[in-house]
Amino acid sequence: MLDSGNLRPLFSSDNINCNKHKMERFLHHGWFSVASVYASISFLPLPLIVLKNRDGEQSTIAAVGSLKSVDPNRIILKKIVLTR
Repeated sequence: MLDSGNLRPLFSSDNINCNKHKMERFLHHGWFSVASVYASISFLPLPLIVLKNRDGEQSTIAAVGSLKSVDPNRIILKKIVLTR
């Protein structure tokens, strides 16, 4: 088990052509995404189940997958539009 607490992941696209990845604001249905979190060290292969907490209800499964890598230097780019 990776962590039983509430984690706030950063979702990003998985671009295999470069080491910079575009941040996604939410998970898109049918798309492959990477969720990055700071947590205790885990070793490959590690299956993952992501649960969505709802107030006053049971947790539901939001996503399933596996641990891709342990890389604290992964670059996630966030687009910010500045206006006057």
